[in-house]
Formats: sequence, structure tokens, C-alpha cells
Amino acid sequence: MISHLLKEKSIIIVLFFLICSIPAFAFADEDKTSEKYVKDADYYYNLGIVFGNLGKYQEALDAYKRAIKIKPDYAKAHYNLGTVYGKLGKHQEAIYPYKRAIRIKPDYADAHYDLGYSYFILNDKSSALYQYKILKDLNKELANKLFNNIYP
Repeated sequence: MISHLLKEKSIIIVLFFLICSIPAFAFADEDKTSEKYVKDADYYYNLGIVFGNLGKYQEALDAYKRAIKIKPDYAKAHYNLGTVYGKLGKHQEAIYPYKRAIRIKPDYADAHYDLGYSYFILNDKSSALYQYKILKDLNKELANKLFNNIYP
């Protein structure tokens, strides 16, 4: 019980510092290609992780979308957006962010796995198997895990 409270307290403290450090760029009209702008995408990405760990999934979705708006080719943000949709049981909505992450980074094994798993959940076995075939060359362990989900 006490360790659970300490964990929540530490997450809240981290969240507080993240919120208090909202960069001034949010109110400025800057060049989106600047190094500072890219770092701010990381800020929203990390904020999404914190919200996700707190179980605040809508806030996590909003943070990942903000990171993607700042840096459209942010594969990890697209992937995590799909992951949050998956946690919410919205596997149809998860498909596009996973595909986008793969389009940006074709060898993104976790995105291939989760895309295949979402297809499996949606009863699209042929699309799930297609992801399995791709995964065989990227990550045999994830490929086997997906195969075992498709054919238990």
C-alpha cells in the first residue's frame, strides 16, 4: 500500500515538473524545423508516456498527437499513439498510427507486431499473417509471439 502511494506520488511530481516546464514555444511562432522545436516534440512525447503510465489515456492521446503535429515523422509517437488506442480497445483506430510508424521506420518490429495483433483482434487473419511474415526477418521472437496469438 505504501509503495503504491510512493509510486503515485513520484509520478505526480514528475508530471508537475513537466507541466511547469512547458516551453515558451507554445506561444511563439517559430520555424518548425528548428532544433528547439524538435526537442519540444520530445517533451509532448514524454508527457504522453507519463499520462499513459497514470492510466490517463485521453491525455496521453492528446500529448502524442501534439508531438506528431510538431514533428510529423516521429515514429515512436505514432507507435505510442497506436498503443494507447490498443489499450482502450480501439484496435481499428490503432491501425493507422502503427502503419504510419512503419512507413517512417520500416524495420520497426514492435509496430509490425502490434499492427499484426490489432489485425488479429479485428479478425483480419490474412493481414495479421502478413505482419508475421515481415516480422520473421526483423525479430524472430516477436514473430513467434504473433504467430502463437494467431494460432494458439
